[in-house]
Amino acid sequence: MRRVVGPGGGSVILTVQLALTPGTRLGAYDITAPIGEGGMGQVYRATDAKLKRQVAIKVLAPSLAGDADRLARFQREAEVLASLNHPNIAAIYGLEESGGITALVMELVAGDDLSQRIARGPVPLEEALPVARQIADALEAAHEQGIIHRDLKPANIKVRADGTVKVLDFGLAKAMEPTARSTPNMSMSATIATPARTQMGMILGTAAYMAPEQAKGRAVDKRADIWAFGVVLYEMLAGRAAFTGETVTDIIAAVVSHEPEWTALPAATPASIRRLLARCLEKDPKRRARDIGDVRFEIDETMARGSSDARSAESASGPARLAGATRARTIAWAVLWAVLSASLAAGLAWSGVWPPARPFEPRPLRVSIVHTEGSEVAAPAISPDGRRVAYRARRGDGMPLLWVRDLASGESQSLTGTEDATMPFWSPDSRDLGFFAGAALKRVSAAGGPVRVVTDNVGPWGGYGATWAADGTIVVCGQLGLFRVHADGGATTALAKPPSQDWAHYWPSFLPDGRRFLFTAKLWTRTAEASEQGVYLGSLDSPTIERLLPDLSSAVYAPPGYLVFVRDGILTAASFDLAAGRVTGPPVAIGGAVATDAQFYFAALSASADGTLAVRPPPAAMLVFPDSNAFNAELHLVDRSGTGSRVGTARLFSLQMALNPVDSRALAAAILDPRAGTQDLWLIDLTKDTLAPLTTTRGFAGNPVWSADGKRLAYAYQPPGDVDDVYIKEIGTGLIQPLIETPGTLDHPVAWSHDDKSLLVFTFDDQGTYLASWSFASRTLSRFGGPRAMESTAFSPRDDFVAFTSQESGRPEVYVTTFPERRQTWPITTEGGRVVSWRNDGRELLVATLSGHIAAYPISFDGGFSHGQPTMLIRDVGSIASYSSATRDHSRILLRVSPDAAKDKGEIRLLVGWQDGLRQSKD
Repeated sequence: MRRVVGPGGGSVILTVQLALTPGTRLGAYDITAPIGEGGMGQVYRATDAKLKRQVAIKVLAPSLAGDADRLARFQREAEVLASLNHPNIAAIYGLEESGGITALVMELVAGDDLSQRIARGPVPLEEALPVARQIADALEAAHEQGIIHRDLKPANIKVRADGTVKVLDFGLAKAMEPTARSTPNMSMSATIATPARTQMGMILGTAAYMAPEQAKGRAVDKRADIWAFGVVLYEMLAGRAAFTGETVTDIIAAVVSHEPEWTALPAATPASIRRLLARCLEKDPKRRARDIGDVRFEIDETMARGSSDARSAESASGPARLAGATRARTIAWAVLWAVLSASLAAGLAWSGVWPPARPFEPRPLRVSIVHTEGSEVAAPAISPDGRRVAYRARRGDGMPLLWVRDLASGESQSLTGTEDATMPFWSPDSRDLGFFAGAALKRVSAAGGPVRVVTDNVGPWGGYGATWAADGTIVVCGQLGLFRVHADGGATTALAKPPSQDWAHYWPSFLPDGRRFLFTAKLWTRTAEASEQGVYLGSLDSPTIERLLPDLSSAVYAPPGYLVFVRDGILTAASFDLAAGRVTGPPVAIGGAVATDAQFYFAALSASADGTLAVRPPPAAMLVFPDSNAFNAELHLVDRSGTGSRVGTARLFSLQMALNPVDSRALAAAILDPRAGTQDLWLIDLTKDTLAPLTTTRGFAGNPVWSADGKRLAYAYQPPGDVDDVYIKEIGTGLIQPLIETPGTLDHPVAWSHDDKSLLVFTFDDQGTYLASWSFASRTLSRFGGPRAMESTAFSPRDDFVAFTSQESGRPEVYVTTFPERRQTWPITTEGGRVVSWRNDGRELLVATLSGHIAAYPISFDGGFSHGQPTMLIRDVGSIASYSSATRDHSRILLRVSPDAAKDKGEIRLLVGWQDGLRQSKD
């Protein structure tokens, strides 16, 4: 028997017939206890006798077991759950049939359901928004599979102790179908059609969350779930139901005819959340929010704005304190970006020419959320015809490559041959894609096919962006400057070369005439010339360039006449006279935060011919471009299985790291100071997480390499206006002395021999990149290997072999060669990788694979050099695997870890009609 509360507040005794009893077995499952009962099923806790795990078993109530319609619905629930694989949807393990009983075997979710939580009182905003966001994520996953839930309510939402949300009970779920010319179908409102078969509590609960069209028995689509989501969010915040009544009829009348009591919301509810609730609870589905992805976007934006939005709430009594982990990450990034932007802008000659972005009343943007395949999504590029989006992401095995997503069908396709590609850009006819891979610029059909090399020497670390004109001209920003090349290949022609090694050019973008182009000039170090940084206008027909904006941001032209760029991390637009080539209006903020490459401070922006913008929102882990900094990274010292703990915080830009070979507690790391515009080496004590300066410069110090005795450190130093040279620091005495000074050539130390006789140096000049060998005895530098060598290198313990990384094949691969003469060379990797370390017994080589893993290659010297098949030690480290280090015996590996990278859902946002808001703000 069970006591339930009746509609008048009294209690009713119900006699419940159990389909299963504790102690019995259903197939491979031992029933241990009943959990609860719904309108058509009973749920039990059970133990999987084979896998020894706790599960939930859902069976039809005995009174319904013979109902063919209910059995069919039960089967459909199993099929629906099987098609959904999402962390916020309770998983199904199987469909069990035994002894005439059909049962769903599901994930057992511990914790209260949301109705129990709400019964204890209103849910604070900082708790409610992360819950709501996860609910929206679950619905979005279902909607993308063409499934609508139709029975979303607090009782069907569980919140685990760790804050994870699980949406349950897809028993009423239905495949989406067109609403136009649909016939009213009472079966779509099960509570109305079958009141005699449903308990009173179930009827009241379900009716209160029905959309008006569902309550009327009309056909429903995903907007019914959006309505229910709004009701649930309202109830969390207000602590009371949005629509109430003494009978089912009263509740349905309230749903159809009444507005919620908006004054019941807490006074500090942000205005953005009030607007969102109003959009979700529009009674006319045509006026309701159309996509749950848009709803989630608004929640993300509110969590990012935090207390500033709370202050703008109607009748607000004080700022709402959003303390959730997601909000903390987003706010931390926004604050840090503001500091970076402010410090980099210091000293710029504004003179009133570029006023700050003008505030205006925010208007809801029409945003389409494009969920992508893969992880570490970067550099979205929308095609000129607006039909497809290209982007870089890692596929399931970790390999990074290019994808193209058709916006009409929603299908994504990876492009074979684009492994390790970066910065895709479209041909003007939307048929082909250009991209960088290693030191080469390549092209491929957007439908797939053979990859063609356009030019193979843009710089050792690839290019910094390119743009394609209708006549086939491609303007490229590379490490050798700004140049042009034809899409079919041929000679390159310099357009502009940086005036010094301190300058670099980025992200060119053609204007519609195909002759003039935008690009960004950035200064690596702080000098008196810093006021010349910003967005420039260049031309194929003239060497003259003109600065348009002081912002260190990529910029694109968007019709009918705007430059779009990023200022202080926020998407911004300014009126632009296309004929005159000048900015004519003040910048105006048009959107929320945009993901910015932390190494170059730029956001990847693209625009179609109609002005639709494609941007990447800030991911949780801030890992945007390959080889970029993740702001919330940590240093973890782990064993060979990946088990270990955090030993330090990875400070800003501590990408180049080297463990002391003798004292593995000491780490040399290069850390950028964005306010000073300098980079120095620091000694990090991993046991205490403390820092001590190793260098104090006015330029850039990096690429630390230890001597075998751990007492000296070789590093690269670039003074302002010069190229990198090699210096050595004595750790005990503090003495610093120059070692290698070669005018016009960039030199980085990469490996120090164990016998203290040689230093391998990465060199970069106009001819490409090479490895050179420095002899301490003769004090001479001789070329050892190349071209297209990279910086990851290691000596064997006896110094008779060298493992090095080269892009000769078109992507980074690891090789081993003899030393001091290159008599023979052996390839190690075949699918991309970089050298990490050679073990002190010579029997193992650690490699960071291109697919984001740490692999160990066994090495043998029996009868000559050979290697075996690799063992994957640590998987799914991602781009930052290349910035790992190891102890001499390889028992421990230092990793730079982004703990939230796995939570980052790859998504791209398309902004449509944003120009309307700008025109209204002018009026």
